[in-house]
Amino acid sequence: MIHPMFKHFHELLESSTVTFGTRSGVFPIDRITSNYANIQNILENGLRSEHPNIVDVTYGACDFNRFSVLIGRGTHSLLEDISNVLSSSGDHRLKAYIITEVIQSSHLHPIPNPELLIVEALNHFKHFEDHDLEARFHSSLGAYYFHSNHNISAALQHSQIALSLAQANGNLKRQCDALDILGLIEIVAGDHAAGRAHSREVQRLAKISGDVRREAHGLHSEAISLMSLGNYRECIALTRRGRAALNLCGLSHGRTNYWFMEVQTEIHKLKSEYVDAHDIQSQILRYTINDNYQQGVSLISIAEINILTGVPRP
Repeated sequence: MIHPMFKHFHELLESSTVTFGTRSGVFPIDRITSNYANIQNILENGLRSEHPNIVDVTYGACDFNRFSVLIGRGTHSLLEDISNVLSSSGDHRLKAYIITEVIQSSHLHPIPNPELLIVEALNHFKHFEDHDLEARFHSSLGAYYFHSNHNISAALQHSQIALSLAQANGNLKRQCDALDILGLIEIVAGDHAAGRAHSREVQRLAKISGDVRREAHGLHSEAISLMSLGNYRECIALTRRGRAALNLCGLSHGRTNYWFMEVQTEIHKLKSEYVDAHDIQSQILRYTINDNYQQGVSLISIAEINILTGVPRP
């Protein structure tokens, strides 16, 4: 009985990786979310080295973890079991896929030995050819070095490698991912013109491919630039556009939506509109009960607001 169910859910997870963030991706999101506990149990049952379908189960567990992160539930407990497959499998592509997933989740699930893991992945890529996975790996590294490691030089290097790979193969999805990080790097460095140009290119390419989530990423980067420049009115307008777009693809409570809410919170704080800022963070807390990282970020923001408004400590 379990095998047919696994096959069905595995195919559903595979299809979600293709359609996720598009308007046609709403149905898989709803199906996976409504079967979340069942999928989790089946994958936990299958993540054993002696399981006959261990390769497919591991791919499914990686995809399920990514799905969980993107819909705002944080990393999954399966990530630990997935990592254990690294030492038992001889499949180079599978190992590269696992490492890419671990790196992509690093902002929520710290990596104990990132540099060793990166070297291992680069060695695995020598044994097979998958330009999409390789571009995703380098984009994930760019994001890791930018957000978690704060190594701007390495973030720039890997994002440019990802962009070159994606452009050489006409991969619009991976071009968007790489350009988004490059745009954020430039914005943080103070080059807002270049950063906004990359953000708008992300929006343009995402529209061509019908990828609403990635279009929202471009809007988010541009909104950060406008906030830094003090253009609060246009910044808020972009956050509203982005959140409306996410609603169209079933991600009104996903991670990207919380990014927009964080920007709105910062605008309200800068304008001394502390009640509005507090309300937004309270909404995020209600929606992200399974995402410890986002819960922590929101609690810090609320504490800051309470300090600014003189709310006494409990």
